[in-house]
Amino acid sequence: MEFGLDMFFRQRWQDKRLSHNMTTMMTLTMGTKHPADYIWVPDTMFVDATKSYMHNVLATNHKVDISAKGEVNWGTRATLTARCHMNFRTFPMDEQTCSLSIVSYAYPTNHLIFTWKSNPGVIVLDKEMAQFYMTNMTTAEQRVQYVAGEYSVLQATFTFKRRMGFYLIQIYVPCIAVVFVAWMSLFVDSKATPARVGLCITTLLTVATIWGSVNSTMPRVSYVKAIDIYLMTSFFFVLCTMLEYIILIHKGRAKRSILLLKAPFLQKDNLQETYCNLTSDYSCYRGGLYSMEEAQTHSPCKESPKDTSSPPDSKEINSKDVEIIARIAFVIAFTIFNLVYWIVLVYFV
Repeated sequence: MEFGLDMFFRQRWQDKRLSHNMTTMMTLTMGTKHPADYIWVPDTMFVDATKSYMHNVLATNHKVDISAKGEVNWGTRATLTARCHMNFRTFPMDEQTCSLSIVSYAYPTNHLIFTWKSNPGVIVLDKEMAQFYMTNMTTAEQRVQYVAGEYSVLQATFTFKRRMGFYLIQIYVPCIAVVFVAWMSLFVDSKATPARVGLCITTLLTVATIWGSVNSTMPRVSYVKAIDIYLMTSFFFVLCTMLEYIILIHKGRAKRSILLLKAPFLQKDNLQETYCNLTSDYSCYRGGLYSMEEAQTHSPCKESPKDTSSPPDSKEINSKDVEIIARIAFVIAFTIFNLVYWIVLVYFV
């Protein structure tokens, strides 16, 4: 990842060859030239910079002042883009630390040493940004051993905290709303298959779209981010509403299959009862008939009393129980997940 800076960069050094007898500070007129075209300047280099340029609107933005003792003050305006190794594991509540190192390209410490003029040597004029705000800034002076020798290095470290508002409005609130809509599908009649399946598929695709839009603007990292955990869990909850309905349908089909298997035996019993009722002069028994005289020595077949009340529909009762349990468990589980997620992310990470 990269971060950009627009800065007024000032350097000061002493060159006795530029001493003069004027009572005031001598200022060089640059025009379209560079100070290096007139005097010696240090070969300062930004180690982490990937792109940089100096402003030259109307004229080059350079100002060189030389005191009577040969002290040179060179100020210029520059814009650069620098590398920054960022960690997105806690995104979008992450805190990033980016450093900018200044070193001489050719002069080791026995020729040139960099020091900050004051503490801090960096003054940040604007700490507010669209997605971040700066929480801290530190400076340091180091001596680093390279292959060519020991070099003096100045380092400025900036700490940025990401603003949460955009992601809360654009990602988290819509995601919670989509999960709530998926939960409402549990209140739709189980016989309305197109409505429930259509609602579940729509919410699944919506969560997947939100997830894809988030990752499309992020670098392709190989670890799981905090927002991925939330979207992944939301996707799982929406998927559970679909699985619950599939289980419900499968259970209903299994019960209907059992009833169909029992249907031939139920029809046989009904036919026997009908035949007995139609035979007025004979008493019936299962598998044959007796005459009235024979019936005196045999127990007559007595028709068992019929239960006129319709048996309860076990399928409907079980379906309602499953639906009620799913509604309650869904809300409780999603609420617990949100509490744990935000407490861990805000207070412990």
